[in-house]
Amino acid sequence: MGTNAERSSFLVAEPGGDGEGAAVGRTPCHGDIFLRRMCTGENHQEAAVAVRRAIAGGDSRAVLPDAKSPSQRVLETSLLLAIRDSAPRISDPRPYRGHKVFRAVSPRPDALVVDLVDGVAERFFRALLPPVMPYEGGVGVPGLRVVPAKRHLALHLLDRGGHLTDARVLVRGIDQLSWRRIWAGIRDSFDNGYECVNVDLRRTPELRPGEIDGWSFQRRCCGPIALGSALLRRIGLLAEAFALDVWPGNGDTVINVEIRDGPAIRSVMRFLREPRFGVIRDSVVELDEELADDSYVRISETNPAPGRFTGDPSSLLEPPGLVLRRLGKVVAGRLDLLLSTADELPDGGR
Repeated sequence: MGTNAERSSFLVAEPGGDGEGAAVGRTPCHGDIFLRRMCTGENHQEAAVAVRRAIAGGDSRAVLPDAKSPSQRVLETSLLLAIRDSAPRISDPRPYRGHKVFRAVSPRPDALVVDLVDGVAERFFRALLPPVMPYEGGVGVPGLRVVPAKRHLALHLLDRGGHLTDARVLVRGIDQLSWRRIWAGIRDSFDNGYECVNVDLRRTPELRPGEIDGWSFQRRCCGPIALGSALLRRIGLLAEAFALDVWPGNGDTVINVEIRDGPAIRSVMRFLREPRFGVIRDSVVELDEELADDSYVRISETNPAPGRFTGDPSSLLEPPGLVLRRLGKVVAGRLDLLLSTADELPDGGR
């Protein structure tokens, strides 16, 4: 990842204009490496390998590829939305020091590799695990399955018929032993008879009743999956935030991203509009210029096709989209944890 000075100078410079963002862009390869690092949080070597491979393949868009399949977009958007329920709870005795989930991401054409922030793994996976039996309100990600490996945990997604899709996210640094500890901690944390699915694909290859029951609700909440997935693949742009909160709104047609004490929205938008690296590079996505300022912006999806939007088309009063809001730094801190409890999960271990 770039230094704070590099990141700050980049975010206040128009890509391709004056300043640090322009200086590093004098040679295409080095400029692309820098831009990808700022976007993903990757180290130089990892970003350089990805960029050079894309350039060698002759596909400039592959320098920072977007998810190709609807299933991949659903999985990645589900991980983005899990940020809210991964936050520390009000009962946590430790001082509140902000909240983020993803340290870095590494977008690939057929997958996404993620690195989690220290100490968040158990809360993050708890937010993702669906219930064995139907549960009012819906929790977790129906169809989520994991395959523990020696150096990472592979996340997959079943379709509604229980068949494995092409969706794949690799969580780096969580090996087989780490996953067993995480799973045991989550399983033993419930004390009210609630039971979540053991999502190890080898142990539970089929959908359970709670997943079938909550399927439509969860997929509808994902809403604008093309934009949700695209933002996760650029989460490094929000690395300087003190805390992040993400939730669906407007009848599950909008993904709201609240940024505490991070970069100015206008600065982030300069990057998101970069022709090859930004999310606003397809004709189906447009920016409402009248709403853009340093605290709020909405990116609208103008082609809510099934592969890009999983919400209810009949609920659309305006195009689905992605809303970014920037708030000042939290002062009292711990009261803001109440934001993460708006959608309560079952009691136990909180």
